[in-house]
Amino acid sequence: TSDNERAIPAYFVQNLAIRYSLKKDWVKNIDFIFQVNNLLNKKYVANGYGYNFIADGKLTVGNSYFPMAGINFMGAVNIKF
Repeated sequence: TSDNERAIPAYFVQNLAIRYSLKKDWVKNIDFIFQVNNLLNKKYVANGYGYNFIADGKLTVGNSYFPMAGINFMGAVNIKF
């Protein structure tokens, strides 16, 4: 909206990723990946939207946002043949 009153505050989050790779005779590579997102459990908003409408002659101004997840974890196994 270009309106500072409706702007989303700046944010900074920390993530941590660990990868362990193995090489075996029967595959080129096996990667084990573990990731922690939002390591410090920061409450923040990354996006949202604003809207205005007139109903019954009255202006309604709305701001909505999407809160992001707190600390969360992800794991993966990648196998390359």
